[in-house]
Amino acid sequence: MRLRYIFFVVIIFTGLDAIAFLLVGTARSVEGYIDIYNMIFKGEDKRPGLELLEGFDSFLISVVFLVFSLGLIRIFLVGQDEESRIPKWLDIKDLKGLKVLLWETILVALVVFSLNSVIRNITTITWEILILPAFILLLTISLYLMRDEKKSGKGE
Repeated sequence: MRLRYIFFVVIIFTGLDAIAFLLVGTARSVEGYIDIYNMIFKGEDKRPGLELLEGFDSFLISVVFLVFSLGLIRIFLVGQDEESRIPKWLDIKDLKGLKVLLWETILVALVVFSLNSVIRNITTITWEILILPAFILLLTISLYLMRDEKKSGKGE
């Protein structure tokens, strides 16, 4: 029963992290829209797309924290027998289901982050910049193989 309180603390803080990244994403998006305004009406040389992309990245990180928090609530605080009004995509039965859902969410966030870093350094692309996309490809292949293993029944 005491373990339940530990998960409650984790859920609270991951929820707060989600809100913090949501606020950061909102601030970056507002900066992007201000840059658009300054570019159109004041003729300033701005790159509003980068600010908007960074805001989007922050929103995706917020979603990762939110999914983790909701997944923990679903697994440890809300009983599996209880009828709840949660979305179908959050119908998580165990930690492995949460892991796969988080893996997918983190991959999407990494793709946007990688795109942001490539666009930011488009004039000076080096092999170091390509490490993150290669890592994302490796994670994607691993996820695919894990799902394939689960479907074929070898993972159990």
